[in-house]
Amino acid sequence: YGGAGAEQSQRPSPPTVPELQRMHQELGLWMAQTKYQLHPVDNIPIWRMQNTSIAVSTGAGLGAFFLLKRLRPSARFPWDVVPPFLVFYVTHRAAQVAQLPGLYDAFLSLASPLGFKTRDILAAVRANGRLPSHDFGAQSGAPRAEAPRVEADTWGGAGASSLGQDSATADPAPAAAWGAP
Repeated sequence: YGGAGAEQSQRPSPPTVPELQRMHQELGLWMAQTKYQLHPVDNIPIWRMQNTSIAVSTGAGLGAFFLLKRLRPSARFPWDVVPPFLVFYVTHRAAQVAQLPGLYDAFLSLASPLGFKTRDILAAVRANGRLPSHDFGAQSGAPRAEAPRVEADTWGGAGASSLGQDSATADPAPAAAWGAP
C-alpha cells in the first residue's frame, strides 16, 4: 500500500463535527454496500478505539457497582447490576463518540482502500460532490416498488377512493398496472 510518508503530504485538514457526522454515515454506507473487507492496517485504529472504549467503560461500570454497594449494601441481584450496566453502556457510547475525530484522522492517513475512500468522501462532503448515498441510496437492500393505490371506494362514498382522494384526480397508472380498464 505504499509508505506512510507519501500519504502525509496529501492528507487533508481534519474534518469539522458536521463533516465528521456525514463522513461516518457515508463511509458506513459505502462499507455495507460494497461489502468492504478490512485490511490488517485498517484494523489498528478500530481496535485502538474499541479497546479504549471498553477499558474506560468497564472502569466506570465497576466503579458504579462498588459505589452502589457502598451506598446501598442491601441491594441484591438483579437490581444491583442495572445502574452499573447503564453507566457502562452510556460511558461506552460516549467514549466511542469522543474518539471518532481520532479514528477518522487515522483513516485519513491510511494508504489502504479505506483511507482513499475516506479522503474521497471528505473531499465530496466539502465540495458538495457525489457521495455513496447518491450511488447506493439511503437504504440498504434492493429498491422497493411503490405499492399500487386502491381506486375503488370500499365504504360506498360517491367519487372518493379509499384513501380520501377524489377518484377523478387519482392517478390511473396503478389501475392500469393491475390490468383494470
